[in-house]
Amino acid sequence: ASGNNIQVTFLQDFGDLPLLIPDGTNLGQTSGVDPPLLTAQKVVTGDKESDICSSHGTCDEDKGICQCLDDWMTSDGYGNAGTRGDCGHRSTGTTSTCPGEPACLGHGTCLGPPTYRCDCESGRSGPDCSLIDCPTGKSWFSFPTAANAAHSDGECSDMGICNRNTGQCECASGFEGAACQYLTCQQDCLGNGECQSMATLAGSNEVNGVPTPYTYGSDPNNSLTWDSDQVFGCFCSDNFEGYNCNLKSCPKGDDPNTQHQDNEI
Repeated sequence: ASGNNIQVTFLQDFGDLPLLIPDGTNLGQTSGVDPPLLTAQKVVTGDKESDICSSHGTCDEDKGICQCLDDWMTSDGYGNAGTRGDCGHRSTGTTSTCPGEPACLGHGTCLGPPTYRCDCESGRSGPDCSLIDCPTGKSWFSFPTAANAAHSDGECSDMGICNRNTGQCECASGFEGAACQYLTCQQDCLGNGECQSMATLAGSNEVNGVPTPYTYGSDPNNSLTWDSDQVFGCFCSDNFEGYNCNLKSCPKGDDPNTQHQDNEI
């Protein structure tokens, strides 16, 4: 059998990259009856870092721009000056100490040569340990980790923005808690009801006026009830209804056009 080998070397995308998916839709051949066979394999696994701002700067997440440490600037991906926008080129001098004064700003351990990287203490991050991490909680929205397995912990529960100067989450509207882990009641039920979690509401359940409490979320390892202590809603007082208890219930009665019905005894 004959064929052609094509080797692709990635010069600007670093790290362990996904395997290429060959597409032979528009590929033809002049002899033979079998369709062309295309295969792909990885010859060398890339082990160059793909670090945010090349580990020598912090990311301005509002603008998507790296703010480089002193003496560092954008590179070509190989330590030289370039236009990648990272912080991979040292513009002056040589690296002989960890960033920060004192090293790692006193919030980490300097690993020394050859990397001179900071090993930051728990709750701190960034090349000089200047960033304060925010609390984590079960993620409201993220990729699953396996089949039928999701909601792993995420910073600010993936429903807020971390203020890395204070270590506090700035939650999206309708969410609250240190880690934005609670979906809150609207307008505090307007004073016409009680804000309850799914777990508490289950215990308040009634069937035809008869208290019929259920349990919901009693097993913390049951992934189906992950939201038992996170989703809150309004349990309205008598004569009120609606998602925020803003509606008044109207009187109820019998439809006179229906016949042959009995009164309950």
